[in-house]
Amino acid sequence: MGASGIKKVGVVGIGLMGSGIAQVAATHDFDTLVTDTSDEVVKRGMSRIEDSLAKLTASYERSNGQRGMAPEQKDTTLARLRGTSDLTQLLACDLII
Repeated sequence: MGASGIKKVGVVGIGLMGSGIAQVAATHDFDTLVTDTSDEVVKRGMSRIEDSLAKLTASYERSNGQRGMAPEQKDTTLARLRGTSDLTQLLACDLII
């Protein structure tokens, strides 16, 4: 938790913009819940995030750690992300985007 007191971020919509926002929030140590209209849409969006993180990890490995994301950071980022189609779960979030 940062100085703001925010621990859990909710993101409504896991399209291109929503998945990017969720990825950034989780990368910066926030527990992140992302929602959309159906479980299938959530699954596709989570897959988009996983693909993006895999590219960052590959870049890290190709550059000998000069850019991208370490594999350990990828794992902790994914551990902070959760997707759902149940909008009521957003009630537990400190900030909703």
